[in-house]
This record gives sequence, structure tokens and C-alpha cells, in this order.
Amino acid sequence: MKFTSEELDDLIKRHAFNWMPKADLSGANLSGADLSECVLYNSDMSKANLSGAILVRATLSGIDLTDANLSDAILYKADLSGANLNGACLKNANLHYTIMFGAKLISSDLSGASLVGADLTYTDLLYTNLCEAKYDNNTKWPDGFDPVRAGAILT
Repeated sequence: MKFTSEELDDLIKRHAFNWMPKADLSGANLSGADLSECVLYNSDMSKANLSGAILVRATLSGIDLTDANLSDAILYKADLSGANLNGACLKNANLHYTIMFGAKLISSDLSGASLVGADLTYTDLLYTNLCEAKYDNNTKWPDGFDPVRAGAILT
């Protein structure tokens, strides 16, 4: 089901995103929306604008965020395991303690993102821009991946 911009505004105001698995939100403009603790697993949010959105503790496992804009988004402790983020922009996003186990991040932009404590185990980081992304000793990377060589900064 596709939503009009008026319907999306209404859903945000009513916090109706709390339980919407398998939703079709492709191309939706949710810039700055507070979607904290929402359940959108296996949804289609490809090409969605989520810049500056708040997705604290959101359940987004298996979601399609191909070519989505998540710049400056707050994804603190979100679950993005198995998500498709190919081509997504996560520039300056807060990904503290985010679970990205097995996610696809091919050609994504994570420049300036904060990956402190994030779990990137088994993620596909081919051609991913990690220039000036910040991480700590608790950040989990795919086996054999060198974050410093990729341009990330240990904090």
C-alpha cells in the first residue's frame, strides 16, 4: 500500500509507525520524522528521504533502504540486521550501538557517521565511503576488514 504525503503526515502525528511491518514507503519523505521504536521490518523504504529522522531503537531488520537518504539520522540501538542499504546516504548519521549484522552497504556513504559500538559483522562494505566515520574498540567489523585503511577514525 502506497501512502500519500497527507496520509504519511497523519501516521507520523498518530505514531502509527509503531507497528507497520512490510509497509511500502518507497520514495516517502520522512525527513525529520520521529520514528523511535517503530517496527518496519521487511518494509520497502527504497529512495525514501529520512534525513534527520529519529529512529532510536527502531526494528528495521530486512528493510529495503536502497538509495535512501539517512543523512544526519539518529539510529541509536536500531536493528538493521539483514537490511539492504546499497547506495544509501548515511552521512553524519548516529549509528551508536546499531545492529547491522549481515546488512548490504555496497556503495553507501557513511562518511562522518558515528559507528561507536555498532555491529557490522558479515556486512558487505564494498565501495562504501567510511571517510572520517568514527568507531571505537567495541565496533564489530567484518572479518579481515581494516577500518583505518577505509578512512575511519578510532575514537
